[in-house]
Amino acid sequence: MRRFLLILPVVFFAVLVVVLAVLMLDTERGRDPSVIPSPLIGKPVPQFTLPAVADEVPGGFATDDLRGKVTMVNVFASWCLPCLVEHPLLSRLAADGIPIYGINHRDTVPEAVAWLKKYGNPFTAVGFDPDGRVSVEWGVTGLPETFIVDTNGRITYKHTGPITPQILEDKVLPKLREARMITRALLGSAVTADAQGDLEAGKKLFRACQSCHTVAEGGPNKIGPNLFGLFGATAGRRVATFRHSQAMKGSGVIWSGDTLDQFLANPQKFIPKNRMPFGGITDKAARENLIAYLKSVTQ
Repeated sequence: MRRFLLILPVVFFAVLVVVLAVLMLDTERGRDPSVIPSPLIGKPVPQFTLPAVADEVPGGFATDDLRGKVTMVNVFASWCLPCLVEHPLLSRLAADGIPIYGINHRDTVPEAVAWLKKYGNPFTAVGFDPDGRVSVEWGVTGLPETFIVDTNGRITYKHTGPITPQILEDKVLPKLREARMITRALLGSAVTADAQGDLEAGKKLFRACQSCHTVAEGGPNKIGPNLFGLFGATAGRRVATFRHSQAMKGSGVIWSGDTLDQFLANPQKFIPKNRMPFGGITDKAARENLIAYLKSVTQ
């Protein structure tokens, strides 16, 4: 027994050396130890419904909210110090129009609310997961964890650990661009059929909108917000850098071809008291043309 106790530290040290060697070898071979393989990659997001953390925090959300647009899902907690490290980068992504949904993991309401108020809330919606059951369904192994979900609601990427500036540039942004390129390719042949509109006619019609809106990814806000990422987003929640009206924020409208058609027909009727200085487009065909063009340039 005494001999065993004497050699135990040596065995422990040997195991530690092996583990470190494997990690270093993986790094040298270009493998990122923070990218833990997930059986969910390429599969639909789990079926779930999460409540809001509190009335003052936009949320909750469910499986269906992660379809129709490229999104990110971030699992965080107020007690998670690495979560605070990556928080400014999440805020930057949200300001650029990336919809980010937060899963608040094994937290308390007062602590979660205080944390979001102190450091800012970059999330489109926050779901409260106090017992961690939904996090388990997502295959979460440690905090923070971040997922990229494509327009079909399938998980395309998972990152474990805090997102650093280098990881953002080398891993996350390329994966977001890849997901968006696939979405555009899939939508390219369907855009006209979906909206039954004439793209060239819609482009000409949009010229009247250019004094108020831009459509390019990362484009500036004007009188109105930048429109990139419009479809599938919640009205008044998409562009954090734009001051939306309370009417728009409280409408609960999710932008689609149908809801945009109703809005363009009569903005004040569809969302009363919004600040849109525009009377509407009465011609159905003209609205279809404009929507077809917007779909082609904002996704």
